[in-house]
Amino acid sequence: METSGCFVIVEDRSTNKFVQFYGSTSDPLMFDVPFVEMTPEEITRAEAFFQNRDGVTKGDLSYMMDFAREVNGAAETAIAVFREVYLIDNDLDLDLKEH
Repeated sequence: METSGCFVIVEDRSTNKFVQFYGSTSDPLMFDVPFVEMTPEEITRAEAFFQNRDGVTKGDLSYMMDFAREVNGAAETAIAVFREVYLIDNDLDLDLKEH
């Protein structure tokens, strides 16, 4: 049986800022943070945030991280991006959208 991949967007409802995850039961969990719609200040903070993290790849449109099967680490990193890159306070209002 072949399992198709899943793509999930996690978006803060109040700011429309988002991160993405994709993967499947047979593929690693990938974390994706598009920077094409970031402000220049957010891009500067994102570069500092991802600079010293293991497994980061900077593509043409986003930062990507391979979390293998580390769901907790991926979730913690997503929250950190909302707080440290997007500067959203403790009142995150997250929406999950599966594609």
